[in-house]
Amino acid sequence: MKCNGNLTSSPLREWADYLTWVSKTGDFQLVAGEHQCIVPLPDGEHLRVHASTPDLLAKKVMAELTSNFVAAPHIPDLEKSLCFVPAQDESPKEVSMPSHYEPAVPRASVTPRSVPASGTKDVLQSIGVYVPESMHVALKDVAARQGKKFSVLVREMVEDSYEKFESAIEVQNPRKLLDSYERKVASYSGKSSQWMARVDRPFSLELKLTAKEYGRSASQIVGGLLAEALSHRPEAVEAPAVSQQDIQQAQAAMRAIAGPKVTALADFIGLSGKRLLVNELLAGVVRAPSVLLGKMADFLSLSRDVVAQAVRCNFQQLPTPSFSAPNGQPRVLTEPVSWSEAVRALNLPADEEAMLLALED
Repeated sequence: MKCNGNLTSSPLREWADYLTWVSKTGDFQLVAGEHQCIVPLPDGEHLRVHASTPDLLAKKVMAELTSNFVAAPHIPDLEKSLCFVPAQDESPKEVSMPSHYEPAVPRASVTPRSVPASGTKDVLQSIGVYVPESMHVALKDVAARQGKKFSVLVREMVEDSYEKFESAIEVQNPRKLLDSYERKVASYSGKSSQWMARVDRPFSLELKLTAKEYGRSASQIVGGLLAEALSHRPEAVEAPAVSQQDIQQAQAAMRAIAGPKVTALADFIGLSGKRLLVNELLAGVVRAPSVLLGKMADFLSLSRDVVAQAVRCNFQQLPTPSFSAPNGQPRVLTEPVSWSEAVRALNLPADEEAMLLALED
């Protein structure tokens, strides 16, 4: 059997590049006698890791990252940042010493979770979820139909599904139960991609302990719990089928308003003066938040499901999909750009940027 060495070693190289980026951009400090590392995450949040020695800190950082993410997170212009970000002093005294006392961030404990799903950001932790695109879309559809923010719905579904899992394993084999959850994930179609689920820190620890106990990653556990929760949601199971004719009609309607004529749609969905961004939404280059997808459907007098499918087809049919931030180099895409990246690329005033970022699922 022939083996493509480049293909099989690519994930390892991606992790190596990502960890090099972490070593150069992470905030390493000695806080209250403990070594601490703060790593920026793709969703704008931060991972905080503490350890008694630098060696142990490095191991814990790698363990946390590989536990939370199935694939190395994508960092825009990673190669450029590795070339131009100066490395920290790699001598034995590489940990910077603060000039004043900084209290250490409390660690997560195994105390039963008490923070509600709508808790504030400073008590939430990211776990990468790697599932097929159609499952991601199904979750967004449920959020849109219930009028909830996507992140809140996911948090609620994971917590509710985990509680049911804990009850079920009293009478069922937990490994077989988790296998059944993973089969439900596999039943969804489309290419798998990674996005972030946000859960409170004590619950995040519970998930990681469960993953370790049953030989799985935290990402697999969360994805399985979500698939199990979706299987009991009528609004997800009974989503209307979309015909190829419906998709083609929607694509024709989008082509008719794309380009300079997109102004009316931009005004309708609340993005006046941002024709380029709206055209990128129509082309599927930028992933549209659920609220904007719904407004686009209203403007076109089409169902939300049809518009969502048409946008995905638009992206798949692009000869060479690419995205270029202002004053940046074009980047060939294998999947749509996140809404947050597209908004930040506009270099808007802080208040306007914050307003648009709040639309993200």
